[in-house]
This record gives sequence, structure tokens and C-alpha cells, in this order.
Amino acid sequence: MVATARRIDPGTLPSNVFSAAYLPGDAAARMAALVICNGGAPTSQQALAAGVPVLGIATNLDQVLNMQAVTRTDAGLALRGDRTSAADVDRAAGRIMNDASFTTAAGTVATTFARYDTTARLGAFLSELFE
Repeated sequence: MVATARRIDPGTLPSNVFSAAYLPGDAAARMAALVICNGGAPTSQQALAAGVPVLGIATNLDQVLNMQAVTRTDAGLALRGDRTSAADVDRAAGRIMNDASFTTAAGTVATTFARYDTTARLGAFLSELFE
């Protein structure tokens, strides 16, 4: 699956590739074995919540910092967008796909995420803050 955000025309794709302007990230992640993204927190979180490893190709500082956290959990790999070739992406994706430890680590992160009711925690924090 490829989400273009209407920024690029992917051209002719192989028959096994689905392309759309936008995709529901959480649902797409649940169907994936690997999520390749810009390394930003929203897509990485959706992938990890689904127990799917992340290959982040980061170009902005926030993406680099987020991917540092992901790689510390061993749930993915990071590449720098300004220093990355198609061959680098292919190697990194292959490494993740061929090493089950990345999926195991992503599953551990998903289990941790599932223990937290973020809506309730945020509500309690805001209640304390504005009392």
C-alpha cells in the first residue's frame, strides 16, 4: 500500500501495489508486515500500536528524534532522507523483514501502548492542571 497525499504521481505500479491519496493509517498498519514512512510520530505510533516494525526515512529533526526512540526499542530502523538511496531502503527493509526480532520488539511496544488509556490519562492531567 502506498499513500501519496496527492504530492506525487506514482505512475504505473505493479499489480500487487495499492495506491491512494490517503489511507487510514491504523487500518493499513494492521494489514502490514512493515511500515515505511518519514519517521514521524503519528505513523510510527500507528504501526507500533499494531505491533508492526517501522522503517523511518527521516528528513526533519522531529522525525530523527522520534526514530531514535523507535530504534532504542529495536522495533525499527532509521535512515536519513538526505543520505539514503533506494538500495539503502531495500537493504534496511530486507533486514527488518528477515529478522523476526524487529516484529517481536514491535509487539512488545504494542503491549506497552495497550496498557495505557491515553484518553483517561489526558483527561486526568487536564483536570489537575485546570482545577
